[in-house]
Amino acid sequence: MMKRCFILLKFFIVFLLFQSGVFAFNSFHDDDGEKISLRLRPKDASLSKEGKIFLHSFMENYKNVLPQDLKPAFQTPLDVCSWLKATFQDEKSLFKESPTVFCVRAKHIKRNILVGMMFFECCLNKDGAKIIHIRQLVVRPKSQRKGIGKKFLDFIKSLHPDFSEIIVDGRRVNTKACAFYRANGFKILENPHDKTLSPQEKYVGYSFKPSLSLDHQD
Repeated sequence: MMKRCFILLKFFIVFLLFQSGVFAFNSFHDDDGEKISLRLRPKDASLSKEGKIFLHSFMENYKNVLPQDLKPAFQTPLDVCSWLKATFQDEKSLFKESPTVFCVRAKHIKRNILVGMMFFECCLNKDGAKIIHIRQLVVRPKSQRKGIGKKFLDFIKSLHPDFSEIIVDGRRVNTKACAFYRANGFKILENPHDKTLSPQEKYVGYSFKPSLSLDHQD
């Protein structure tokens, strides 16, 4: 009980730091040698630029996917666009309202443009172990395959070094995501973690446990 209270207290302290926007991740150089910064967003941030890169990245990722393969009711790319906009608004609202949901963005320092963003959530399972749930993670199409996505993963690992598992759910048609998570040591699960996703057969779960070696993750 005391351990659980201590962990919750740590969450609250980190939340206060995020709220004031004083916590920033160190900058790094991508695979092209460009300097990129990772910064946690305060709860009162508008996230307008994050919304644009979220929409652009997913629309580009799904450009060769039939709308019906995403949702049976979808007929055109406009349906996909409206759905993605609504999805981002839902994630944004959850970020604003929940003290355990966070947003981080990657920014090209010299060009002053966003190159990626992520929503992630920290929670405790029934045994009191810390679980990190990556809710959304996107990198601008032109900035992909430059090591930026991996830096997002390094970020949450360094922020919560005592985590027991990182989980993600994704669509099976999102082959880029599957390749990315597999390359970074995630185990590919037959079913998603979130049992409310429907239809379940269109989704896949990813899991990373630090106790397992990369060889066991494949």
